Amino acid sequence: MKMFSSVHKVDPNVQLFLNDYGIMEDTAAQSLRNQAMMFKSAGVPIHGIGIQSHLRDINVDITTMKARLDTVAEAVLPIWITELSIETTNETVKASVLRPNAAGLVYQELYKTTWRTNTTLPVHGNGDVTVRGFQGVYKVTVKKSGKELTNKYVSVMDDKAIVVDMTKSFMLK
Repeated sequence: MKMFSSVHKVDPNVQLFLNDYGIMEDTAAQSLRNQAMMFKSAGVPIHGIGIQSHLRDINVDITTMKARLDTVAEAVLPIWITELSIETTNETVKASVLRPNAAGLVYQELYKTTWRTNTTLPVHGNGDVTVRGFQGVYKVTVKKSGKELTNKYVSVMDDKAIVVDMTKSFMLK
């Protein structure tokens, strides 16, 4: 508790989370909930709970996992899944997201949609096309009358324009 209070004094804007492992695999959910509730009742700044789980050859049924998440949720704090791996062939288990306040899953939305640039644009008379995107690797495909003319991968790590030369390759300027 002292560490949370000390960090809060240094930076009152930082989001402080309790983060622990084994919540789904064993009976640590009750302890994590109790610790979070103790922090809250003592007035210690706490903004959420992080859960790490690495499920292998799952021997915990989905009802038990939900009950453990429900126990942690009794602390009335956002729950972030900070680490998760599931090694199973059971598609139902892999697809199950049981808590509507699993705030840490927001990364999937960011990574798979918000931080992706996926667009199709016509090339105008001067041959220019402008796309605003994120840093990263882009697959650029140039088509004419539905026929693919070129297809290249380009890495963009700086705020630069990508130039497509139809007869050569991509260049950055």
